[in-house]
Amino acid sequence: MLSHLAEADVEIFTLTIRKEGRRIADTPLNYAVLACELLHLCWNAYPNMVLAVDKHFTSPAQRAVVDTFIHRRWPEHGVLTIAHVDSQSNPLVQLADSVAGSMYDWHKRDDEARRLLEGRIGAELVEGWQHVKRRWLRETK
Repeated sequence: MLSHLAEADVEIFTLTIRKEGRRIADTPLNYAVLACELLHLCWNAYPNMVLAVDKHFTSPAQRAVVDTFIHRRWPEHGVLTIAHVDSQSNPLVQLADSVAGSMYDWHKRDDEARRLLEGRIGAELVEGWQHVKRRWLRETK
């Protein structure tokens, strides 16, 4: 799958968070912070986007937290649509999960499969969680 992706006309943006021994709580706010940290790598080049995210949070209130946080930080010159989809039935989310798994394996076990994607990685960021969270929670729009 990665070799086919490497041959496709795609640009991949990756984010690796160094947790530094901390557990990151699985909350809508933290999910939105991580999404913004990843999306800011590409939103100037691609300001008009349809974003498919895993329907991880089930309640409308939880989804609203995610959507509102991201929308308030999105560049004013762009248009963003967010769709919460079932990852089991959405091939694009499954593909993103596979790429994320490859990145994880590369960081944890020096798995060489990630090297197949090197020509397709538009931006890659490795950052500490505390720094990321602090940056996005202090920014206002």
